[in-house]
This record gives sequence, structure tokens and C-alpha cells, in this order.
Amino acid sequence: MRGRSPQAAQQADSRIRLSLPPLAQPQRTRAPTSLRPRLIASPPCGPATARGGTGAISIMRGSSRWSRFVKHILLIDDDPTIRDLLSDYLSQHAFRVTAISDSRPLARIVGTDAVDLVVVDLNLGHEDGLEIVRRLSSTSDAPIIIISGDRLDEADKVVGLELGATDYVTKPFAIREFLARVRASLRERPAPKRRRERKTYRFGRFELDIDMRRLVDGDGVNIKLSAGEFKLLTVFLKAPQHVLSREQLLTETRSHNDDVFDRSIDVLILRLRRKLEVDPARPKLIRTERGAGYVLTSDVTVSDAARLRT
Repeated sequence: MRGRSPQAAQQADSRIRLSLPPLAQPQRTRAPTSLRPRLIASPPCGPATARGGTGAISIMRGSSRWSRFVKHILLIDDDPTIRDLLSDYLSQHAFRVTAISDSRPLARIVGTDAVDLVVVDLNLGHEDGLEIVRRLSSTSDAPIIIISGDRLDEADKVVGLELGATDYVTKPFAIREFLARVRASLRERPAPKRRRERKTYRFGRFELDIDMRRLVDGDGVNIKLSAGEFKLLTVFLKAPQHVLSREQLLTETRSHNDDVFDRSIDVLILRLRRKLEVDPARPKLIRTERGAGYVLTSDVTVSDAARLRT
């Protein structure tokens, strides 16, 4: 076959390139409008709607659907310049700020909206900021930062901190330092200890502390119980003077991995009688009802006491 001339090859190559479709160019997509940050002002809580009025102005960044993930700061200062400056700066750093000039709308705000931090000025014209600190610290777990421009004595700082404030900042202050103090106050603190009910059952001459799993007699002597005996006794104490069948006792005392059989209930009953009865051969406290089951014959009283969960 004859070879093609260079001119013919170049023309053929040009025709091939022209016939190929153009390469697809990557398209840039914009995030949905709802996901882009924007500044939102919620309706005022008080009669005034402008900055510097007596009403509360709440400002936050981001869509309202994300507001529950944003820390809420309550700012109380009667100086509109300071109030506006701190509100704007904190909102620019992903905080939601409610700014008020005095404590009149305080109860309504705290009662309807969760507050994560309170910033309060000590001198609010006709009222004392220390009284607000005292009131808030007794009703809320939110940390409190005091700001003050003229009460700089050590005594004022000590009183404010002892009333429940977590920090005391004197004016003038650097805005970045103030932001650092806000973030430090909002850091996760140890969860408050929860309270649980501590039940004590009294029956006959015995007392059973459920929380401590301790059984004592009338002389204060501690009676040791196995796990099975403890479970069985608590079942009886929850249903005194009621006949309980072996099946009921078996169901109530069996744990997830226990391998408990029908006759093992009889063994546990026997062990309990040896520890509770004056004469285990003639039981009076835990009596057998033939063909039916067992019954705790004693009256039972229950007392509850709040106990801190550690």
C-alpha cells in the first residue's frame, strides 16, 4: 500500500479532532441558600423594637432550624453602646444573643428559652446587678459573667463570685479576651449529680436498704444475703400478704443469664427462713400455702430518701 503524504495525514487528523465531542467542563454548584449563614433577628420580647430600647433583641447566625445547636447568651447592660458591641461581636462568633437593658423581661426570657450563659453589668441605673446574680444563681445552672466599670474593689468581686458568678470582668476590657472568657465559662462542666430514690423496707424486726443492699435486724446486726436471696426478698416486700406462686417468684427473680429452675425457689426460701425466722422449722414470716405458693405475712412500711448518685 502506498504511504500517505504528510499533507494528507495532517488533514485527516484535523477531521478526527473536529468530529470528537467537546470535553465536559465541571460545573460548580452553590450550596443551598438555607445552609449559608445569615443574620437573623427574632421578634422583640418587649415593646421596643429598635436597638437600645427596653425590649429584648435576640440575634443569631444561621437558619432558625439550627438555633437549638447554638449557645444562647443573655446580656444585661443598660449601656446601648456596650450592649450593641457585645451583641454584634458574639453573634459573629456563632452565639445567639438576647440583649436587654434591665431585669424586667428577665423572668419571661428565662422561663421560655433555655439560657446557656448570662452576662450582667453591676450598675443598671435603678437596680443592682448583684441582686440579679443572686436571683439567677438560685434558679438556674447557667454560668454568670459580671462586667463592671466602676465597682473595682476586691470586696465587690468577692461578693459577686460568692453569690454564684463564674467570672468578673472589669471595664475597659479587650473584646477578644472577653470572648475567651465566654468560651471558658461555656466549656462542658461535670454533669450535676442526679438524685435517685433510696428505699428502705421495714418488716417485722428487720430493715432492708435497697440502695445499700443491706439487711439488718432489730439489734442492728448485719445479715448477709446472696444475690438470689436479695432478689427473692424484695419480691416478697413489694407484695406483702399476697400469695405468690413458684412461677411468679421464678419470673421475678430470674436475671437475663440466670439458669433458675422451679425447685431452686424452694432452696432460696429455705435459706431465707434460716436467716429471718426464729424457728425455721415452724416459719411464721414466710409461710407456705400448699398448692398455691408462698406469702410474706408481715406488714411492710416503705420510706424514701433522696440520695446523690455518684
